Amino acid sequence: MQQIKHFQTNSILSEDQLIHLNEYLEKHRNDTNHVLTINEQMLVPLNRMDVHKILEDFTSIRNFINQSKNAHGM
Repeated sequence: MQQIKHFQTNSILSEDQLIHLNEYLEKHRNDTNHVLTINEQMLVPLNRMDVHKILEDFTSIRNFINQSKNAHGM
């Protein structure tokens, strides 16, 4: 991850972390308030629109990962 909302970050998520975060956000996509911690120190509030945008980004990332795996015969 390089940016969340307007905050710059160099956070690295494993594929498992991405999947778990995606599943959590999918289950709670219509909740009004979320807080994401960046670099284990910065709290970033997320509203519904932010969550939906992150889920869209995660879908794009998962599609890229799947295409890469298919291209390499995994």
